[in-house]
Amino acid sequence: MTTSAPDLEVVLSRQLLQYALTSYAAEYFLDQEMRAPQLGLSARGQDMQLELHAGAARLHVRVAAVWRMKAWNLRIAEQRDEVALELQAQFEVHDNELFIRVSDGRVLSRELAWLEKVGSQLVHMVVEQFLSRPLIRLPVRLDITGAASEGDESRLNLDHVWIEPESVRLSLRLIHDLVPPPPAFADVVIAGARPRAIRLTRKTAAAAQAGRRDEARSLVREALEADNSYAMGWLWLAALAEQPADRRVCLERVVAIDPANTAASAALARITDAV
Repeated sequence: MTTSAPDLEVVLSRQLLQYALTSYAAEYFLDQEMRAPQLGLSARGQDMQLELHAGAARLHVRVAAVWRMKAWNLRIAEQRDEVALELQAQFEVHDNELFIRVSDGRVLSRELAWLEKVGSQLVHMVVEQFLSRPLIRLPVRLDITGAASEGDESRLNLDHVWIEPESVRLSLRLIHDLVPPPPAFADVVIAGARPRAIRLTRKTAAAAQAGRRDEARSLVREALEADNSYAMGWLWLAALAEQPADRRVCLERVVAIDPANTAASAALARITDAV
């Protein structure tokens, strides 16, 4: 089985992603103070940088930390250190918005070796238990549905995400569940073979969208009896077909009538690839 080319690719450069992450950090992280009084620890957000590799991403998060321990431990009574967290990151898309989710991480300390070991264990536990959902909502929105007409049942689905050294590439695929009737004929009543096919196909759409698929199939067959060269009727019959072989015959008929119909051509290619 071969994979056909995606219908749309969106490429987000490393510079754009870093700019978006910087905007997020400025609002939620930079100069924000985090306290853990029971540990005698306070930390202030310093920086957040994104690093991309082929197939992987890392977040580098730096905080300036101060430990104020009890006086009996004079060695670290007030130990200052710059601590870095190296977090393994994944990119995910939800509702056409881009998120970064942390999948694992470790602590890096210039001064305290014991902190690296204990901190890394703690970070691993926190990530495993509390960071299973997308963590950072980047201010990057993929507006891929704004051009859809009212009642259009088509949609763009995320097909795959690639992390590359200089970009994140999103592959999206156009899905046609049900093809709507032409809106230009919504309120027109005229006589003749083609107008009759159009009216019956409009009724087909209403029946199918209401879940009455048997009625819809009967109506669209009646429409094609009225006008056997009406491509929209064949497209609806393809959408309502229960067997791939029947759907393929209908789509081949659409392409023969209307070679410029990209929706039918793409659907036919997917059926061919699946064989």
